[in-house]
Amino acid sequence: MLEITKVNTEEHFFSLKNNWNEILSMSMQHSIFMTWEWLYTWWETYSKGKELCILLFCEDNGHLVGIAPFYITCEKVLGISIRILKLIGSEEVCSEYLDVIAKKDKTIEVTKELALYLKSHSEWDILHLRDISEHGIINDVLKKMNEKGNITCTDVIKTTNPFISLPEKEEIFMASLSHNKRSAIKRKEKKLTREHGFSIFNVDKMENLGGAFQDFVALHQKLWESRGFPGMFKRKAFLRFHETIAKRFLENNWLRLYFLSISGKPIASLYGFQEGDKFYYYQSGFDPAWRVYGVGTILINYTIKEAIRNKLKEYDFLRGEADYKFDFTGTFRHTRETFVTKDSYKANFYILQKKMRSQSKDTVKRFLPEGVVARARKIRDHITLR
Repeated sequence: MLEITKVNTEEHFFSLKNNWNEILSMSMQHSIFMTWEWLYTWWETYSKGKELCILLFCEDNGHLVGIAPFYITCEKVLGISIRILKLIGSEEVCSEYLDVIAKKDKTIEVTKELALYLKSHSEWDILHLRDISEHGIINDVLKKMNEKGNITCTDVIKTTNPFISLPEKEEIFMASLSHNKRSAIKRKEKKLTREHGFSIFNVDKMENLGGAFQDFVALHQKLWESRGFPGMFKRKAFLRFHETIAKRFLENNWLRLYFLSISGKPIASLYGFQEGDKFYYYQSGFDPAWRVYGVGTILINYTIKEAIRNKLKEYDFLRGEADYKFDFTGTFRHTRETFVTKDSYKANFYILQKKMRSQSKDTVKRFLPEGVVARARKIRDHITLR
């Protein structure tokens, strides 16, 4: 039997840095979005009004073998306070593959103990899990909770995440592309080289990061504002989070911030992460004036080839079904969203009001012009699906 300790202060969370990533490296589900750096930075940025509820699982000898990184937030519905348990990293920053952390040989024990803890503790009314992997440890926790009844799981597929299983050689990757796509990339690279010349570089020094990150944000905003959208970095908390995470990731050599430049002027940028044997494509931007040259495509193609040269196993485009991602791959995975509710009046009331709210929205949509509804949907998808 494992001993469970609850972490409820930021100071205690901070002190877990080294042990956290060590356990993560030995977990079945290893993602950069589960690192201490990502989740602690999220808590620093978004913790207002929230209650920390990280559960640590230790053996009798005190050795840490598992971590359940939760927090609690409260929502009031008609004056009734509903306590909702969520995984740290949820919501605005678009984390992926959130999960419970457990050493491989202790996964079954951690899963069992966490299920028992969640079933027996009344500190939450709703368990709301977002951005979880289809194959995550948390799914086994839910199965065990459901074995004894008295809970209800409502599950939906939330995002589609295209990815490339990288081959050993660049030539094999290029051959995997359609003839039209392969020809288009080569043609655009030749055209840009012939008419302007270009260089691609990655920012790898801390003294260059501040100005480079501002350049990246400016290119991202310029692109999306040209399309009539606000751009993700308009949100102050979101920008603050990524300015901090870029520094922390660079310290660990996890940051990849690429630029395509002409005569020293950045015209396209790609912001991603590399950790272990994976590359994570997070966001990008380019000057719309250079669209005809396909500078965004050229830069993505370069980063994929560099990942192959660095012997990485996977290039993950993360959430979003944009056509340009499927130009490079036909494989994808999903993340899920799950509501777990107890058989209590608070939980039942919360779910009822959510259904009523959803029905009200559907009713309003029927009376709005189709163009207005489509525009609202595009803005929502732009913010949440990259």
